[in-house]
Amino acid sequence: VVNESEMRALADSDRMPQSLLVTFGAAGARWGTDGVDGIPVAKRDLGDTVGAGDAFCGALAAALAVGAGRQAALEVANAAGAAAVRWVGAQPDAAL
Repeated sequence: VVNESEMRALADSDRMPQSLLVTFGAAGARWGTDGVDGIPVAKRDLGDTVGAGDAFCGALAAALAVGAGRQAALEVANAAGAAAVRWVGAQPDAAL
C-alpha cells in the first residue's frame, strides 16, 4: 500500500512490486484494475486526516484476513479511512 507520491518513486526505480495498492486520499484507491472512488466527506464534517491511512490499512488487512476479495476489501478500507477523518486526532474522544 503506497500513496501517489510513493508510487511515482517506485515507478522511477527498478523495485516495482507484483501487487501494488495506490491510495489517492479523498479520490479513493486502486489495486491493479480494482478501484474504488473516494467517499465524500462534507467540509463541515472534516476533522483532520490524522489516522486515515492507518484506518484504511487496518480495515484492508482485516477484510483480506477474513477472506474478502480485493474489491470488497477496498470498499471496507475506503469507508474506514473516510470515517477516520470525521474527528480531530487519531481516534475519537471516549466521551463521544
